[in-house]
Amino acid sequence: MTKIRFAQSEDSGKITTLLNEGFGWDIKNVSADFFNSNNIFCLVAEDMTGNIIGTATLHIIQKIERRAAQIEDVVVSKKHRGKKTGQELIKSLVALSKEKKCYKVTLNTHKETIPFYTRLGFNNEQCQMVLKH
Repeated sequence: MTKIRFAQSEDSGKITTLLNEGFGWDIKNVSADFFNSNNIFCLVAEDMTGNIIGTATLHIIQKIERRAAQIEDVVVSKKHRGKKTGQELIKSLVALSKEKKCYKVTLNTHKETIPFYTRLGFNNEQCQMVLKH
């Protein structure tokens, strides 16, 4: 059984390892500011022995008259993929977005994972434009 809970600053090292493994990043550590924001909600998935096996984050965006939510940094350790951990994380974040009264939830993904998110109720609606610094 997988347990989904809010991440704590003590989870920083394990989250960093997951992000580096899942995305091929080389970050040293998750910033303390990340855990202290009122608009960022990071969840972790733990296996039965308490090991963190997945993570995903919800960012609340205050717009002019309403709130929106953006799901970011969804990753499950390679040996735990295909066991519904990602699905549990996403469903938990969607429920949290409703609790926070967001009118929509968006996320960015690769073409290969569109079917995963479609099964969870997401629609491929818009084109995203990106300018990286």
